[in-house]
Amino acid sequence: APKCECFDATDTTAGCSDSLIPDGGFLEDSNGLFDNVEENFFDPLVAVFVDHPDKWTTASWAWAAGLMAVFLVMLLCICSSFWPGEKKQVSGQ
Repeated sequence: APKCECFDATDTTAGCSDSLIPDGGFLEDSNGLFDNVEENFFDPLVAVFVDHPDKWTTASWAWAAGLMAVFLVMLLCICSSFWPGEKKQVSGQ
């Protein structure tokens, strides 16, 4: 039968289950981690750029609509600076 090559040469168990003792530099399992991490305020904004629109939440759609509105206002401001204005006539006094 195949035998594992253990870190501890004195370990004679079949799977070397206790051969590598954790020194605190890594996690052995997910115990002690948060089960339900609270959603961050900017997570839906990140989803707008990362996820497919089919997977967006309502908050992501709100961020996308807000960004689109800001973009359109900026575009309107830039374009309006190129529109010709009314020429004022100076009266000859």
